[in-house]
Amino acid sequence: MKFDITDTSSFYNIYVVIRHTDAYRYNNIFLNITTQSPNDTPRTQLLDISLADNTKGWLGSGMDDIFDRRAHITQAPIRLKKGTYTFKLQQAMREDPLGYVLSAGIRVEKVQP
Repeated sequence: MKFDITDTSSFYNIYVVIRHTDAYRYNNIFLNITTQSPNDTPRTQLLDISLADNTKGWLGSGMDDIFDRRAHITQAPIRLKKGTYTFKLQQAMREDPLGYVLSAGIRVEKVQP
């Protein structure tokens, strides 16, 4: 996934978005997320994304048996450099292939003042 940033004066939130079915067997998913920012070396971080808890059930929004969970990659809004950013996602669970995950992606969202 690639994103072009032209507005360097704004702040951005970066999210990972996971779509899964109700049949997904775990309360979380571990993801290796590699970020390549302009003119920098790639940086990989391991994230533990909560998809459910024992009290509330599935987190995020759902329709029928499909659920979308959006989770912050950044703790707070950040400024980004001008240029192209590349993101790579790889699941890091013990099960491979990982069943009942329909899609995963990155969302870069400009913070509105």
